[in-house]
This record gives sequence, C-alpha cells and structure tokens, in this order.
Amino acid sequence: MELASSIIGVFPCLWDGSATQVNYLRKLKKNLKSLRTSLDKLKELKDDVKKRVDDAEENPIMKRTRVVGGWLQRVESLELEVAEILQEGTQQLEACTVLTGCFCCCCLKNCCTGYKLGKLVVQKLASVEELRNEGVFSDVVDRSNSVLVQEIPTNQVVGMDSQLDEIWRLVTQEDQIRIIGLYGMGGVGKTTLLKKLNNEFLKKNRHDFDLVVWVVVSKDLNLQKVQKDIADSVGLSWSGDQRDLNRGAKEIFNVLSKKKFVLLLDDIWQRVDLLSLGIPPLHTSSSTQGVTKSKVVFTTRSEFVCGLMEADKKIRVECLNWDQAWSLFQNKVGKEALNSHPKVPKLAELVAKECRGLPLALITIGRTMATKKTPQEWEHAITVLTRSASDFSGMGDEVLPILKFSYDNLQNDKFKSCFLYCSLYPEDYKIGKEELIDLWIGEGFLTEFDDIEEARNDGHYVIGCLLGACLLESVDDIIREPAGVKMHDVIRDLAIWVASDYGRKKERQVFGK
Repeated sequence: MELASSIIGVFPCLWDGSATQVNYLRKLKKNLKSLRTSLDKLKELKDDVKKRVDDAEENPIMKRTRVVGGWLQRVESLELEVAEILQEGTQQLEACTVLTGCFCCCCLKNCCTGYKLGKLVVQKLASVEELRNEGVFSDVVDRSNSVLVQEIPTNQVVGMDSQLDEIWRLVTQEDQIRIIGLYGMGGVGKTTLLKKLNNEFLKKNRHDFDLVVWVVVSKDLNLQKVQKDIADSVGLSWSGDQRDLNRGAKEIFNVLSKKKFVLLLDDIWQRVDLLSLGIPPLHTSSSTQGVTKSKVVFTTRSEFVCGLMEADKKIRVECLNWDQAWSLFQNKVGKEALNSHPKVPKLAELVAKECRGLPLALITIGRTMATKKTPQEWEHAITVLTRSASDFSGMGDEVLPILKFSYDNLQNDKFKSCFLYCSLYPEDYKIGKEELIDLWIGEGFLTEFDDIEEARNDGHYVIGCLLGACLLESVDDIIREPAGVKMHDVIRDLAIWVASDYGRKKERQVFGK
C-alpha cells in the first residue's frame, strides 16, 4: 500500500481511476500515426466537399447550406489544432528517444507531459473521425434566400412613384400578369423607371423571386449578345463572345427553369424571341396555383412592339405634369442661378414650359441654364426655343438625335412624310383625323389605292402607327377612336429639325409656330 501511494505521489497524472490510462503513454506513437492518417483522409474529404461547393456556387443563385458551411469551418479549425498536436507529439517522441532510447515517453521527466499529450491525441482522433462521418452530404448547396440583383445607378427623378408602385404590384402580386410592356416617347423616362424597378428588389423583401436579370437590347438586335448578357447574369461562365444560340439557350433554360426570376429588357424595337434565348415559357402550372410566376418587363417606344411581345399589360409612360416638371427643372438649374435675379424664376418657368414635361428636355435644358444668371440670357433662351429649338445648346446634339430613332424606325417614306406634315400645324393644335387624312391624300402621300375609301382607311392605319410609335398623341384621351391628334411640342421640334436636314442648312424651310 505504501508502495502504491508512493507511485501515485510520483505519477499523479497516471491515476484517474483506471489502469488502462497507461495506454495513453504506451500507444502514443501508434495513436499519433492514426491521427495523422485520419487527418489526411479528413483533408481529402474536405477538399472534395469544397470543390463541390465551389462548382455549385459558380451559379450565383446557389449558396452553400448552413450545415456544410459549419462543417467546413469546424474542419479547418480542427486541422490547425491537430497540426500543433502532431508537431508536439513528434517532438516528445524524439526527446524520449534521445534520453532513453525508447518511444513510449515513460521516463520520469516526460511522463506527465506524455500522458496529457496521449490523452489529447485520443480525443482529437475521435473528433477527426466524427467529422469524417459527418462529411457525407447528399446536397451541399441550396438556392439563396435573398434575391440576386445587381443595383443599377439612377439619376434623381420625380413623378414616378405612383407608376413604380403600380408596376411593383403587377410584378409581385398579379399571378396572371406575366409580361409587362412599358412604352412611351423617347426621353420620357422608361429606362429610368425600369432601373428603379430593378433596385426595388434590393429594398423590399416581400416577394418570392430568386433572381433579377437586367439586359439592354437596343435598336440593332443582336440575339447572341443578349443571350450572353443573360448568361452572365445567371452565373454561366462562357469563354469568348461567340456561342451557338441553341446550345446557349439550353444552358440558360436549365438554370432559369428551376427559378423564379424577373427579366428586365430595356429598349426593345422589335419582337424578341424569348424562347430562342433560353427563357422558359411563362405559363401557369396547375400544380403551383396561387404562386407568383416568373415575369418579363420591357421598355419600348412602340405600343405595336408590346403586342408583338404578347404583353399581358401595357403601360404608357407619360410626360410629367407641370408641378413635377418644374421640380425637376429647378433641380437641374440649381438655386444659385434661380436666385441670381428677381426676374429669373418667372423666366425659368417659361423655359421649363417649352419642354412640355419631357424629362430628357427638362434635364438637358436645365443643365444648360445652370450658369445663366441674367434675365437677358433667359429671355434669349426663350426666343431660341420658340423659334428654332434645334439651335438651343444640347437640343440639336443630345435631345433631338435620341428622339430621331423613333422617326428612323418608321416603316417607310410614306409614314415619314405623313409624320413630318403634322409639324405644319401650330403648337398644341388639335388636328382632326379626317381633315389630316384628306390633306395627306391631296399631297399624294396615300397613292397606293384607287378607291378613296381604301385610301382613307390607309390614312387611319398610318395615324394608328404614329400613335403607337408615340410620335402623335390622341386628343380627349379616347383611346380606341380619338377625335383628333396632336404633336408633342418637342416631337414637333424634331419634325422641323428633320425637315430642315437636321439643322445643317442655313436657309430652313419655315414652319409656322
């Protein structure tokens, strides 16, 4: 008994109620080897899991599961701990070998240290084995809980909140509305409205979409470019710019068919075959009734294009009312110029009214006038805008060329001649449809038909096309059969500018205002 007490006194670290604890010392070398082998296998498993995660997360819609993420973190943490233990164990064994010629660390000097190390090795070996058993995953990723959307910078705007709210409601709440067309004249703010819709998905969480895709289509449609932009947005890695359209469509379809997405297409001028791009059909499935489906929202200058795109809802983006227009104009001019002279504010209102609520004109002219601080400069601006708007700074090289795309997109010379003829009428003049058609016939614009009624029907068709292109406006807001039409003042300036050979001729053809 005294001998046992003496041993316990000398080796208290060995006595914890079980003689088998001596194995911590006796099997230290073997356990260190097992720990190193098990750790290597855990590292291999971690590398395999991480590669699966990285490959899956190339699709930005997918995100590693919390279980997998936590497991990877625990493995990395345990790796560091075990590496230190293995290093310490190797050093202990080497020290014992030098001192005693054995590998068991049972020498009096290293006994307690070896016992603690041996016990820790066994514990870490169990931890490594546990993580190896946990590291068998059937699924390593899941779709992200938050919508994937790229914020798009936008200028400060006014007067769009109510229309934006309506579009947001249609996108997020109306199941049967799948394709929405926003149309209106050039420079009215369609693109800005679409950008704000895109950014709303970053601000609001009350929706169930996984992905928002933004693509600029533009006048010269390039399906391969549009397809590549979509592929980039959904996380498909394509090398080079060229790719077979059918192959690309299949890859995009495989991604989007499993997701709820919103596709935003800006600046469409003709029908875009969505299916050829890989966009899944936006049909309602009987098994998912009551769930908001994927949506497409696009902008165009033509109501006709809305029809070609089979839009379930067409929304005309109108010019700003006076209060909104004046607010935007003041913002662009700035307080310094507006407060420079008592007469300037009233003159500024007259300049702003020449824009007739068109945001593009308000912004361009407002910026031009931001440095004008004398009444004479503002009066001069009114004179130029009234007599020949294309001569005003920014109008002939910024505003009118943008609007001219709508003119260029008219079907043929007949439509262009009929459009230009409307600029002969004064500003804000209500043009009777029948009167206008008879004048067109008299000018020889509608000469394809021998029968006068057929010619008049053709005239009505031309008016409908000009209305659809937002180059004419209906009067009295009677959409189906307007009593008359008129030209927006800035569109009239466009027509005069085009008729005068884009302002390059010194002697202009005079159109009365």
